[in-house]
Amino acid sequence: MKNSRTEHFETIYHQHQPMVLQMCLGFVKGDKDIANDLLQEVFISVWNNLEKFKGASTYKTWIYRITVNTCLQYIKNEKKEINDIEKQTEFIFEAIDSILKEADSSLDNVVKTVIYVKDVNDFSKISPIRNKYFEKSKPVSTLVEISNTVRKGCDIEIEVIAIKDL
Repeated sequence: MKNSRTEHFETIYHQHQPMVLQMCLGFVKGDKDIANDLLQEVFISVWNNLEKFKGASTYKTWIYRITVNTCLQYIKNEKKEINDIEKQTEFIFEAIDSILKEADSSLDNVVKTVIYVKDVNDFSKISPIRNKYFEKSKPVSTLVEISNTVRKGCDIEIEVIAIKDL
């Protein structure tokens, strides 16, 4: 007989597994074996930390962060570190695009972006990439220079606000 923790985890897994796999595939450029290994690592982390989840965000947001951190750690360990701002920006926008698609939305529904960078002078490199992803919609953007990002080795973080068609 399954206990409530196991049932709760299975529900979370089945709801978020497609998003996590799609994100992992993006980080490892379609390598299904590595993506499945990363998927497993993400959900091991979810299982191990399930009781620590405080509900300050949705499970989707929490699992998204675990997925990004797991994938970036893999890349760093494999010496394939994303070492330039353009590559980091592309990875982040691809991940955002995947999350929005999982939510039956798209980048066309983004109304605001907040871009956090270590060096404001990098905006000239970031802007063309942002514009490529927002050809139809032209969301309001805010650029914020910060001293540290959440993830060591990253020079950029991006958050978006999207509205869902009703």
